[in-house]
Amino acid sequence: MHTDSHPSEPTPDLLLAGGKILTADSASRIVEAMVVADGKVLAAGNNAEMTALAGKGATRIDLGGRTVIPGLIDGHAHMDNEGLKNIFPSLTGCRSIGDVQDRIAELARHAKPGEWIVTMPIGTPPYYRDGAECLEEARYPTRQELDKAAPDNPVYIKPILGYWRGLGGFPLVSIANSRALQLAGIGRETLPPWGGIHMDRDLANGEPNGIFYEWTQISLVEMTLMRVAPAFANEHRLPALRRSMAVYNAFGTTSVVETHGVMDEVIQTYRALEQA
Repeated sequence: MHTDSHPSEPTPDLLLAGGKILTADSASRIVEAMVVADGKVLAAGNNAEMTALAGKGATRIDLGGRTVIPGLIDGHAHMDNEGLKNIFPSLTGCRSIGDVQDRIAELARHAKPGEWIVTMPIGTPPYYRDGAECLEEARYPTRQELDKAAPDNPVYIKPILGYWRGLGGFPLVSIANSRALQLAGIGRETLPPWGGIHMDRDLANGEPNGIFYEWTQISLVEMTLMRVAPAFANEHRLPALRRSMAVYNAFGTTSVVETHGVMDEVIQTYRALEQA
């Protein structure tokens, strides 16, 4: 390999050596080392060649046998979802209705009277497909059970976040306590906005028990019947997108494609991040 320097050639500033580097070139070579100049791969080959090319001025990283891969491109990303998962408190780990009540009661102890308590869904993230099956009672808590946990606060347990979640053989489920239903104006005479939404009711008196089931591509309950409950706001989205990027980077993803089913708010957030 020719390693003589030339004034027009970039100056090597980083040497990665002693590993397995997947070049993804036309020959699919796996080599020991590579040299980087100004953020771009200058060359890849064996340790001796790359060490000579790097010279004395480059930062040297001993890979210790670890693997280096090209940055991955996620062609079907809803990247903002990752960072939004921590905006509202999680119910992960709850294994009974009592556990759910304890978690919400703890949140109520730190909330002002009348302040909304909104949580992520019941179930195991990221898909929450087990739903109530993860609870000992194998059912969802009712509004009265949520009332006991937070008698002075409206409570809303969100449905699953994302597209097409309610079409995989299981419904989207959200739950509101009595104060939340009252603020939303939901009572015995309230009807769902369309047939894909079922409002569970007390068989004895016909009053809503706070549990909403919906067989929809995305949740309509939180945009219609329960639109009074706090939702993801635009001020959440920019820091959430930054958090998402860090998580994606940590798994080797350096580019994403967002051209399908993406909300205008998300596009605006990407533009704001670019401008920042």
